[in-house]
Amino acid sequence: IYNGIDACKITGITCGIDRHELRNLLGTNDHLVIGIVGRLARQKGHTVLLDAFADVIKKFQNMILFIIGDGPDKAQLQERAKRLGLDRYIRWLGALPQEGVFRLYTAFDVFVMPSLYEGFGLTAVEAMAASLPVVGTRVDGLSEIIEDGVTGYLVQVGDSHGLANALIDLLSNGEKRKTMGERGREKVQRKFTMEHFAQ
Repeated sequence: IYNGIDACKITGITCGIDRHELRNLLGTNDHLVIGIVGRLARQKGHTVLLDAFADVIKKFQNMILFIIGDGPDKAQLQERAKRLGLDRYIRWLGALPQEGVFRLYTAFDVFVMPSLYEGFGLTAVEAMAASLPVVGTRVDGLSEIIEDGVTGYLVQVGDSHGLANALIDLLSNGEKRKTMGERGREKVQRKFTMEHFAQ
């Protein structure tokens, strides 16, 4: 029995926001935006993401990475980002209220979840409910949520180059992002709503 989310709440928030206006407010209108939501701890794979992101910006200069969340590894991750020359491409937003996170989904182009392990992957489902394609790792939980090549991509745990390639593929193709995002939202409606959980 999969965990359920309030998909109606998420779609209600995201559908009520003008994406162009929000991105203009955030200063990201001319950028491609990758987003990650999660505790800044080893399990969530931020180190792998930073290494992958260093490859991504070699392909795209107009990039922004939104990192939402806080945790014990924050200082270490910020230092790594600085060493990799990623400072100006990253926005460290800290922990945000749930509705604030859902609002920001509207500004994202791709959601990423490079976890080393997951029990389920709730934020991946929430991002899919907001019609975002998701790139995640091939671990228990995420492998049951993300359909590789259909709603996003699955890459091997710890493979920063594989993660970078998956992100570059999606960032290069707006139509693919849209199609995968729509398929993801449809899958959430079929399998991950609170109504489905209750039944």
